[in-house]
Amino acid sequence: LLEKTGARGRVGPIMAFFSTTSFGKPRADVGARVNLGICNHLCTSTLLHAKHASMPNYFISARVKLSQGALNTVEDFHDLLTDLAPEHGIPVPASSAHVTLATLDLPNDVAISDAIEALQTLSPEMRGGPLRITLQGLGHFYRRVVFVEVKEDTRNEGRLATLAAAVRMAMVTAGVKVGTLPFKAHVTLGKSSNSALLPYNDLKRGFERFDLGKIVVEQLELCPMGVPREGQYYTVCSAVSF
Repeated sequence: LLEKTGARGRVGPIMAFFSTTSFGKPRADVGARVNLGICNHLCTSTLLHAKHASMPNYFISARVKLSQGALNTVEDFHDLLTDLAPEHGIPVPASSAHVTLATLDLPNDVAISDAIEALQTLSPEMRGGPLRITLQGLGHFYRRVVFVEVKEDTRNEGRLATLAAAVRMAMVTAGVKVGTLPFKAHVTLGKSSNSALLPYNDLKRGFERFDLGKIVVEQLELCPMGVPREGQYYTVCSAVSF
């Protein structure tokens, strides 16, 4: 990818960031991991996208790992989506399932470094053990995005929104530009490839009780936007564990 973009040789600053004494050794312990080589690579490849417009190109995710039964349900949903909207219905792979806590505009390697550092400051907010959620019920955004609703256990009610607010505050404090859309906990199942509306009512009738079960979220991750490789999750640049 570096050869295709012609961006070879521009990865020095981000590596210098991780090799300086301000951070000491890479924080691969204490639950806060940094994928140094991947961050190096992604810094160069995402800059091309970010140069032309100020728009989110990274995000903070709470990864959702589905059971086999849930994966089967998502596959059935995708089959119905493509049957009902063969021209514009795009299934979102279950392997990339996540809740987005914040979108970030990281136009250069310095901004990426700032976001990584800000993510590590969230350790106090991560106390209390893993986040437990339930994925149940369908919803949509303007009938162009269909998602499964995220519900929290009564013991953890409001924790996800609190985490999202803490993520945004940490990024803003670090000088990172954060997306302005309000937080809405959801896991995307499918999208429209154009302005055409998805047949949401028909989809909902096909799945009157859409239930993917209980999920345990173990960490928050900084990832680049884009399309993951088939069957894989997004590349993780940095993570902090509960």
